[in-house]
Amino acid sequence: AADFLKPESIIARLVTPTRDEAVEQLANRVAKHVKALSCSGIAKGAMEREHEFGTAIGCGVAIPHFRIKGLLNPVLAYGRAPDGIEWDAPDGKPVHHVFFLATPAGAADLHVQILSSIAQALHSADNRQLLDQATDEKDLHGLLDKVLATGKK
Repeated sequence: AADFLKPESIIARLVTPTRDEAVEQLANRVAKHVKALSCSGIAKGAMEREHEFGTAIGCGVAIPHFRIKGLLNPVLAYGRAPDGIEWDAPDGKPVHHVFFLATPAGAADLHVQILSSIAQALHSADNRQLLDQATDEKDLHGLLDKVLATGKK
């Protein structure tokens, strides 16, 4: 998963009161790397998916995702929300770590592998705490690279 996360796709302080706005801000970061769809098209597709089945997985983590026809490689964006966002999480807690994943439409196996690696890495309280303590996008990128590459800190 770390291979698909570019430094410019990280928002260290995602200040937004709603899930929809968070998805839109991260879709904007993804759209910069996607020629097939506009930011609004990506956000709309992800929100349709989100309303069918929420992507909060608990422990303050959500992974909205969308498959895009014509996309060649996966694209990942990350936003940290220090104040938390209501996301209808299974544990009832607000979301502080949002990963937005866009994958090629035909890459179902890769899509599931990336989602699983993010979920596994962020299941660790130590990893979430490391991300909480990062000071800026550059710091977050280095930490995310380690956390997502190994699933451990």
